[in-house]
Amino acid sequence: MNRTQQLLSAAGSRASHDSPSARTRVGVRRRVLIAGATLICLAGFVTACSSGDIVPMMGDQAMPGELMMNADMGAEAIQAQGDRDAASVQQQVIKTATISIRVDDVTTTGARVVNLVTASGGFVQQQDLSNSDETTYETITARVPADRLDAFISEVSALGAVQSLTSQAADVTQQVVDLDARIGALQTSAKRLEELLAATSSVADLVAVETELANRQAELDSLISQRDYLRDQVSYSTVTVSLSPVVESIGATPPGFVSGLQNGWTALVTLVGVAITAVGFLLPFVLIAAAIAVPIIIAINAMGRRRRRNEAGHGSS
Repeated sequence: MNRTQQLLSAAGSRASHDSPSARTRVGVRRRVLIAGATLICLAGFVTACSSGDIVPMMGDQAMPGELMMNADMGAEAIQAQGDRDAASVQQQVIKTATISIRVDDVTTTGARVVNLVTASGGFVQQQDLSNSDETTYETITARVPADRLDAFISEVSALGAVQSLTSQAADVTQQVVDLDARIGALQTSAKRLEELLAATSSVADLVAVETELANRQAELDSLISQRDYLRDQVSYSTVTVSLSPVVESIGATPPGFVSGLQNGWTALVTLVGVAITAVGFLLPFVLIAAAIAVPIIIAINAMGRRRRRNEAGHGSS
């Protein structure tokens, strides 16, 4: 028997032997004690609810939907914490560069570029070598540590005459922070779903929890892949080096009388050559036309002479 029941029993026993006024006082005390006990029980129930000791139940099993909602609430809390910590994260920048150089020997210089890449702690991602009109060109795409990018560009620039140099930087700090926060939220949510899966006995609840867990695990793997890619791009910068040979300049003849005479003579020779070519082209046609036209002209002339003789003979008679 607890303290409250003892007090109520004692008050009842005394009330049975006291006067009516005493019984009235005892009744008031009883109601006060009952009200106090009720308030104490309500206070204890509220405290238990606020501390999370009481979990909504459905029979002997927790409701999967409400536990899933609690998992999502934890994910939102982690996301909010990630947003608050964004300002304290080290800046994440992706750097790229493109450099074009003219060199005396493309093949030899290409080998030196590869050696510089290896010495800087990077690696060659792609290497293309081509020949055009007995001229060699080479393009090398390399990944070098981001903190060695400037030094690497300076070393490559010293190998020849720089024709062009382009560099770019993209800040992806916010993307990395968002991915980290979402990954943390999904990991916490997946852990809670695994605990729920272990405590669930209903077949329908097992199917629902396993489906939700598989979806969140797939999303988690995708986010981790994106974060790893961004971190790789930040850690190693991409540099494209284009090598081409030095072009020898050809001196031009200064303008003047001699130059004009040479140009005129060249034009005359070209004109004569064109005329000879035209004659050679037309000569077969002329010979064939002459072979056809000459007999016709001779026959016409013969007929004309014969007609004139006949007319002269008729006139004399």
